[in-house]
Amino acid sequence: MPMEAGGSIHQATMRVGLEGLERVGKKIVSDAPTTVENIPTSSGRRWWLRLVWLCTWLIPSFTLKYIGRMKRPDVQIAWREKVAICWLILLLNGIIVFYIVEFGRLLCPNFDKAWSLDEVAQHQGNSDYWVTIQGVVYDVSDFVFGDHSDIIGEASNGADTLSALAGQDLTQYFPVPLTLGCAGLVSDDTVTLSYKNDTITQVLAVHTSGQA
Repeated sequence: MPMEAGGSIHQATMRVGLEGLERVGKKIVSDAPTTVENIPTSSGRRWWLRLVWLCTWLIPSFTLKYIGRMKRPDVQIAWREKVAICWLILLLNGIIVFYIVEFGRLLCPNFDKAWSLDEVAQHQGNSDYWVTIQGVVYDVSDFVFGDHSDIIGEASNGADTLSALAGQDLTQYFPVPLTLGCAGLVSDDTVTLSYKNDTITQVLAVHTSGQA
């Protein structure tokens, strides 16, 4: 394209093929469609918008319009949807933290007072002598070192006996009388249970009591 004298190129040459014609240096502007398609709102979308408004109802629309400078309603609802998503994420995380930290405490308020057999077995000192009977843990440090034997010449607190019983489950050493444990079913005091897996190692430590 030739240039004018003393001038410069102010406009690039544009060639647009349109129906076989060349239009140079002109802009072709197509009219935007004037039809608007109305898409019906689904029920899921309506429920979501209700949830969005439930999460953001404290923020009035005029605040978004004049302070947030969101003039258009679609921009406002988009902002509300983002805030609602943030609230839902925080709520979900709060539920997860509650489940991990506090839910177990609600189910078992005395969880800090429950010990496993391995934990009980760690308490075998003279001032820290624990045993468990029928699922209950007892600290018998002030009791076990006294002689409570009813057998003449046979001490109940020998070193070997105390060492064998410290930190152990002594449920089998304290059998429940069947006349009490099975009241109405057993009336004979001589009837006893025989354990298939007998863990008794100190026969003289067995205590029988509770006559009906």
